[in-house]
Amino acid sequence: MSDTTSSFNIETKSKTKTVKTNSDNILSICVLNDGRIATSTFSEVVIYNLEKDKVDMTINENIEEVSHLFLMQNGYLFSSACEECIIYEIKEDSYEIIQKLGGLYGDTSKSIELENGDVICLSKGLYVFKKDPALNNFSLFKTINEDKFLNDVIQVDENRIAISNSVDKQIKFWELSSFSNVSQIDDIEVGPYNNCLYKIDSKNMVVGGVNMIYLVDLSTCVIKKKVTNDYEIFAVSPINDKIFLTTGNEGTITQWKYDNEEIAKEHEKEKLGKEECLCMKYLENGKILLGDSANLIIIE
Repeated sequence: MSDTTSSFNIETKSKTKTVKTNSDNILSICVLNDGRIATSTFSEVVIYNLEKDKVDMTINENIEEVSHLFLMQNGYLFSSACEECIIYEIKEDSYEIIQKLGGLYGDTSKSIELENGDVICLSKGLYVFKKDPALNNFSLFKTINEDKFLNDVIQVDENRIAISNSVDKQIKFWELSSFSNVSQIDDIEVGPYNNCLYKIDSKNMVVGGVNMIYLVDLSTCVIKKKVTNDYEIFAVSPINDKIFLTTGNEGTITQWKYDNEEIAKEHEKEKLGKEECLCMKYLENGKILLGDSANLIIIE
C-alpha cells in the first residue's frame, strides 16, 4: 500500500488536477466499492470515475443541501439532504433510490451507520432510524429535540456516540441503549462542519477545532492535549494509525503525527485549495482528494 509508511510527507505532494463543479462548495467525498468517487454539493450528487477522468452521472432530482455522503455496509450510498436522507444503489451508468428517510427538521448535517446497522441522523436534534433486517429498510425509532442544529457525530465504541455542537462549544457523549447524554466536554471550539471528529484508536479521539486541534480521552471524556493551529480545521483524514491530515479555511493541508498518545504537527503544504476546504479523503493509492469552494482537487 503506497504512501502509508512513516516516510509520508505532505510537502512532497502537489495538485495534479482540478475538476470543476456546478456548485459553491464540495461538502463531502465518498469512495464507492467499485473505486469511483461520489461527491456532494448544495444541489447534487456527482459520481466521478477517477481512472477514466470523467463524470459518470449526476443526481440532482429534488435534492437540496446534500451535506454528507457515506458508503453503507451493504454497499448502498447514503446521502444526508434537507429534511430527508436518501439511500441509493449506484449502478454502472444509472442509480435507484432504495428508500427516503423523512421526518427530519431542516438541513441534515451528518448521518452515520452504527455497527448494528441502525442509522443516526443529525439535524435540529438527533434522529434514530432502526433497521428491519427482514425487510432491509429503516423506520424512525426515536427523535431527540436539541432545539439547535448539531454538527458532527461518530461512534466511539459499541455503546456510545459523540456529537459536536459549535454553538454551545460542546461535545456530548450519548449512551446508545437509552440515547441519554452520559457526559460532555464544554468550551471546546469546534467549527460548524461535519468532518472534524476522528477516532484515532480505541482510547482516543481527535477533534479539529477553531485554530486548535484536541486529543480527547474516550474513557474519561476529557481533553488531554491541545495543539494550536494556524487556521480553522474543517476536515480530518487518516493516513494510517500514526499519521493524519487536516485542512480548513486557508486551503492548506497539515500533517500530524500521533505517537504514544501524543500529537504533534509534522509538515504543512499551503494553498492546495481555495479559501474553504470542507472535506478531504486519502485514498489507498496515495492520492488525496480535496473538496474546496468550487472544485474537486486531486493531489498526488
